[in-house]
Amino acid sequence: MQLPTLLVVASDQGLRHCLHNLARTAHFQILESPGKSTLSRFFEHDHPDLIVIGPAVADPWDAMRIARLVRQWTRSAPIVVVTTQGSEDLAIASMRVGVSDYFRLPREITELGEGIRRLLDDSTAADIAAARAVRKDARAATPLIGTGDDADRLRASIDTIATTDSNVLITGETGTGKELTAALIHERSRRSRYPFVSINCAAIPDNLFESELFGYERGAFTGASSSNVGRVSTAHRGTAFLDEVGDLSAVGQAKVLRLVEDKEVSRLGSARSIRVDARIVTATNQNLQTLVADGRFRSDLYFRLNVARIHLPPLRERRCDIPLLLTFYIAACRSRLDRDVDGFTDAALEALTSYDWPGNVRELKNVVECCVMNAVSRLITLSDLPKECRTGTSVEPSSQSGDRVRLLAALSATKWNKSEAARALGCSRMTLYRKIAKCQLPGSLAEMRKKRA
Repeated sequence: MQLPTLLVVASDQGLRHCLHNLARTAHFQILESPGKSTLSRFFEHDHPDLIVIGPAVADPWDAMRIARLVRQWTRSAPIVVVTTQGSEDLAIASMRVGVSDYFRLPREITELGEGIRRLLDDSTAADIAAARAVRKDARAATPLIGTGDDADRLRASIDTIATTDSNVLITGETGTGKELTAALIHERSRRSRYPFVSINCAAIPDNLFESELFGYERGAFTGASSSNVGRVSTAHRGTAFLDEVGDLSAVGQAKVLRLVEDKEVSRLGSARSIRVDARIVTATNQNLQTLVADGRFRSDLYFRLNVARIHLPPLRERRCDIPLLLTFYIAACRSRLDRDVDGFTDAALEALTSYDWPGNVRELKNVVECCVMNAVSRLITLSDLPKECRTGTSVEPSSQSGDRVRLLAALSATKWNKSEAARALGCSRMTLYRKIAKCQLPGSLAEMRKKRA
């Protein structure tokens, strides 16, 4: 069974040392966040089972602000607050923001260990498992939908590759389901009890690439008040999925090559190499062979990544699957959005089947969600569809008009929530903002309505 994960948000070395010692006997794994600025990524990818917020000497109320922030990302995971300047007011405030337990250092250090054990003991194991099942990434909950020989061959390939530990390269256009395929390989492998860590290489700036992937030691650079294990190390014994690997810079390629070859990482500020037992699965929407020929991608890295290969065809090459996908996402959106929508009229279904879907399954999902959200009857008609779907016109994914269509669909479906739209498009918030500016779209729903008026 996968070990529970404890996220420590603390700069106090004594507390962190105590928790690491406790982890050896209480059997849980530890992640460390240096502060509020990096907290969100742990809830996007790691989903900790318990959070410990350490003492803030300068301002003991800072723990409350962090606790409120944590509660925005998880409603179920217990939060433990540790302080050196406790008071009754602070204890009451802790309970009001949903803190599960509250301890003072140094006199309650023993009680802290017992409290953590209590929250993670066998009596809570079922709750932790249930919470993980609920919050489990939508990738694993989404089936591989498709009929015919191509779909059967893909399922067979996934099953065969899952039984090995070979590196895997997944290729295909944007939105074809590369991350879903990687997650299915992980779920059907012997590593399924351990983490599946998804890393979008295109979303990490070059100057942060090494510290994000491989971690850093305390004092390695200005602001590094505590150590960080890095994204790759959290995939130990599991699977590290490197998405958009074709966008890696020359420096990034060299770092990944060492990881793939030696299965070792070196944190910034440390001369010691750390062994990482993680299966490497990569994906790209680019032609790596062309990049190699042009000198933009290392041939030695390409050959090491391209051991087991899966290519996902675009949706326009498997139109027979479009009705199945529409039915699946209609049911999912109907339940989530609480809308009484049964499906599409024959004319609307014919138009959607004829459309080329340059954004593939991701675009289809966004269009369905937008239609369900704005539906005025139980059947979605031809006039309810986006203009490009009604006319049967489409554009190449790389063109600005194609980006604009997908952006509008994602933003409309999420009511201009930038974080949710970025997740739907598979990019970072900063990339989303750049796309919005490039396509000259309004920055908010209010601006969009004003523009239409």
